[in-house]
Amino acid sequence: MIKTLQEVEERFDAIKDHKPKASKKLNELGEILASAYKIDADRADEMWQYLVDLNVSEDVTNSKFYIAQVFNKVSMNLKADEAAHLVAMHPERVQLMLQYGYDGGTLWSCLSTLIKGFLLMNSIENCMVTLDYFFDKFGGIYSDFSEVKNGAVHAVKASLELLEEKKIQKDTVARLLKELQMLDNSRIQAYAKLMLVVAGIEECSNYEDILDLAIENNEGNCFIELLWLAKNDLDEEVLIDKWLEYCENSDDSVMPHPELKNDSDSYEKSKLKWYVDILIKSEELLDIYFFGNACYSLEEGVIRVWIENGKWENFAQCIGRAIIGTDNRAACGYWWREVKNYIDCYFYSDYMDRTDDYGRSYKIINDNNLKSFEEALATISAMTVGCEGHESIHEEIKEFMEKASGNVDALNNVGFNESVDERGAEDKLREYIHDFLMSGEEYHSYNQKLSKLERQLHDEIWKSSSGESTGNVTIKIDITNAILRAMGVEVEETEDEEQNDEQEQNPQLEANYKFANDDEFVEFYFLHVQGGYQTRESYIEACIKKNDVNRAMELIDKLFEVKKYDNYEEQNGWGYQCELTLKYLIGAFDRNESYRCSEDVTDEMVAVCRQLVERAIPNLPEKSRNKIKNELLKIAPDEGTDEAYIAQLLEDLEVYTTFPRPRGKGGAPNINRISDEFIHSFKILSKMGRLDIVVQIMTKFASVRDVLKPVQFDSWMSFLARNLPNEDLVSVYRMNPEIFEAWIQSDRLREWDILNIAEALGAGCTRDEFISFRNMIIRFKGQIDGLDAAFKSNSENTETQLLFDGENAKIELDFLEVEGANPVNYLEFHLLTTVKNQDVDSVRVVSGKINGIEVEEMGAISEYDDNGPSIGYDVYGRDSEDTLTVYSDFFETNDIVQVNRIEFEFVLMDEEGNSIENMSATIIERENSTGEYVVKAKALSRGSSINTYESDSEDDEFIAETDAIQYESGDVFEDVGIYNEEDVIVQFCGVEFYSSYVEMSLWCDSGRDETTNFFIKSLLVNGNSIMHLDFVGAIDEWDSGYLEIDIYGDEDFDYDEIHEIKLIAEVDDENNKELGKTNEVCITLDVDEETYSVHIKE
Repeated sequence: MIKTLQEVEERFDAIKDHKPKASKKLNELGEILASAYKIDADRADEMWQYLVDLNVSEDVTNSKFYIAQVFNKVSMNLKADEAAHLVAMHPERVQLMLQYGYDGGTLWSCLSTLIKGFLLMNSIENCMVTLDYFFDKFGGIYSDFSEVKNGAVHAVKASLELLEEKKIQKDTVARLLKELQMLDNSRIQAYAKLMLVVAGIEECSNYEDILDLAIENNEGNCFIELLWLAKNDLDEEVLIDKWLEYCENSDDSVMPHPELKNDSDSYEKSKLKWYVDILIKSEELLDIYFFGNACYSLEEGVIRVWIENGKWENFAQCIGRAIIGTDNRAACGYWWREVKNYIDCYFYSDYMDRTDDYGRSYKIINDNNLKSFEEALATISAMTVGCEGHESIHEEIKEFMEKASGNVDALNNVGFNESVDERGAEDKLREYIHDFLMSGEEYHSYNQKLSKLERQLHDEIWKSSSGESTGNVTIKIDITNAILRAMGVEVEETEDEEQNDEQEQNPQLEANYKFANDDEFVEFYFLHVQGGYQTRESYIEACIKKNDVNRAMELIDKLFEVKKYDNYEEQNGWGYQCELTLKYLIGAFDRNESYRCSEDVTDEMVAVCRQLVERAIPNLPEKSRNKIKNELLKIAPDEGTDEAYIAQLLEDLEVYTTFPRPRGKGGAPNINRISDEFIHSFKILSKMGRLDIVVQIMTKFASVRDVLKPVQFDSWMSFLARNLPNEDLVSVYRMNPEIFEAWIQSDRLREWDILNIAEALGAGCTRDEFISFRNMIIRFKGQIDGLDAAFKSNSENTETQLLFDGENAKIELDFLEVEGANPVNYLEFHLLTTVKNQDVDSVRVVSGKINGIEVEEMGAISEYDDNGPSIGYDVYGRDSEDTLTVYSDFFETNDIVQVNRIEFEFVLMDEEGNSIENMSATIIERENSTGEYVVKAKALSRGSSINTYESDSEDDEFIAETDAIQYESGDVFEDVGIYNEEDVIVQFCGVEFYSSYVEMSLWCDSGRDETTNFFIKSLLVNGNSIMHLDFVGAIDEWDSGYLEIDIYGDEDFDYDEIHEIKLIAEVDDENNKELGKTNEVCITLDVDEETYSVHIKE
């Protein structure tokens, strides 16, 4: 909105005499008049009347532009009562707008706004005057045009919307309905009388009479609602008879359906259930509702009841009859779509579902009722033979049976002669293409069958690549070479191993390359399927990536054989499809388009793509050539071309920012071209590294933002954020922050627009830069919920803060991540934990509050169910990085739009769930001045529950060491750490004695993303080496488990003579490359007494 009357006058003077009719110019008038009204309503009235006198007086048909359209634009900036008051300051404007304005949606929009505005002003008289003008447009109150009665209905609906929003009282609606009852039109009178009851304004003393009135006047919506209201006053038989009477006397093509907008969340308590229960008791009503072109909530409810209750004959007969009763393919689809819900959900996994409006799952077809369901589907197919939609329905039924039960017996039992088609999707598509080419037809549109075959082919390709199979698969692995390598023996790589390395290929790429070399596929998609530009592009792309340049050139040439078609130069003809093919081809090799460009794209591929596109450009329609040349700059900047492109952009910039007639040579189409060019230029200039030109363009737009109307300045900022990488947007901000200051002053901005820009900046700028931007937003717009969360905190841009430093551990807040606003999506703590006591096994949350509200659930690395608090995280080794997350459910339930204060209390626990150290709460608060989260109160220790472990190491490394305590067989041995590096922990777990051997146990825990292998580096028994590089075992990624080492007697010593064992283990990656070795475990033992002691050496 414009703030001063002087600016309003200046902008009005600049546009008032130009007789603008274009939508963007009318937007300007709407903003000017709305702003003027807020400052001086009389002056706004004068301005509007000036436009009317200038443009409408001599030609009333211009009312559609200068009154109706302007009124709609004004309504976007003013409340309904303000807009109605402004237009009615000259009542003639209301009359001209309604009688000579538009006949479509704009007319109804104007009527609705006027009625709402006058109702808000409590002026029923003006509502009736407005309706009189509206009736006159269609021949007056006595006219038979349906619009006359519909105008009254529209007014009543507007009043009920305001009543529901609690903006007016029931009395106001009652007065409007009473006035409508006094009009000399029997249908409007009847409607008003019915609505007094339906809206709950008047009590009904005789429902039979009021239902008869609805039947007599064919008021279906009122009638169906009155049935519900009368349910406690009339018997079901009477209600069914009335319902039948209405349907038999109605001339509507669609029978009435209840309004369910405010229905219950529970089906059992819903209005729909009541209607369905009534409907299903009448065969006559079922015949009526299941024979026609509509399948709404009533019919859907009946279908579900039949399936749930196993009424398969009813289900089949009614669906079949309903499809027979349709008169077009689309209407047939309405019925089949509901059946399809049950078909599709049969194949859903446990993790997928589809539900109706009441949360009821469609997954009710199972092995118990599958046969009956298939028989019903077969009956439907047999009944609908000859109908327009039968062929597609039959194919879907057959496909379902093939997948669900593996046979089509149900179809053959009702007279069809079908067999299971065991061919793959590729063979089916190949046959489909061959049959079309043999038909001699020229043009093939994308139809349902072709689309389905392509989807099936896509699924088949990827399922094949993932190795999915319905049978059992036996995998044989030869690990001989792996063991030899582990022992240090050099082994040559075999041919099989080399082939395995090459098998990590993109299956879709391989398939596309195969089809690109199939002449029938190429002819079909390149010469007959006009809308198949993505398929054409994928074939050319595959040839480039497979280094088959000759075939790629052949396909480029094939692409332009369509120049023979008459529509090649038309706006959406074959030439345009060639343009799209090349545009998508360029995108596939544009490394800035990460969602399309794969990582395997090389410089050589990009060069080939460029050469092919340059080869193709001369064959394009003239209007497409420059577009593709500019697209080509995204992957292949050229100094000479770059400068010419930039020069043209800057020339267009001068034309574009000229006001009040920014047309230039070529008029409006030229302006549209320039708009499109600027939108695409941001990516191109980013690729060129010419952000200075981006800044120049946006600075120019900002300087004329108040009069820039082809595209609003705030829209340009959205285009900028969408098309520049985040780091480039940050660079633009650094080069000229005034661009952003000009943008934030727009009155058209929504909070979403602001957050969109803020998140793009916050992903790449420094904390200080974001605080500067944030404070600018607050200065002009005030506090925006979620603004602070737009800055993406991480370890690099956020200072680590101490939460707790006690006897047993230190906990620090690395950074706090808050996502979303109004409500918050989630909050995640990134914590750094340093353990000072090896007995500390976990950090758990005793209690937590956000904005003073208790947090009961939280996602964590581990959740505990047995002992102590159930939320926390495991500690692996001395130093660990962990997260705790509060998810969206908490914020939605408690309506938290912004996190301002966090209070948490932690406890350190051992592996048995015993408390080691308790602490007070730590408090974190958001700083209003910066939006940062600051630790206001650190946690203080409340004392330790067990003795802490003190290391003898000078550098305080986590060195596990035991005293030489003697253990007897079966004693509980406290596991002792012997390795803690590379995300792997190894603990020695003690010795077990058996009749002929001793067994040592290791506990191994891996936090790695690959398998970890364990070998014996050294094993000495009584000083003699008995094992070296023997394989102990492996632990899968992110897994843990026990590994055992057994020692028997041999020729060097007897089992009874074992008195000393020294063990060092080696930790390797999955390729048997050494990651490190454990400390030495020294065991002194007496086999006869079954006792031992342990000492750990570094």
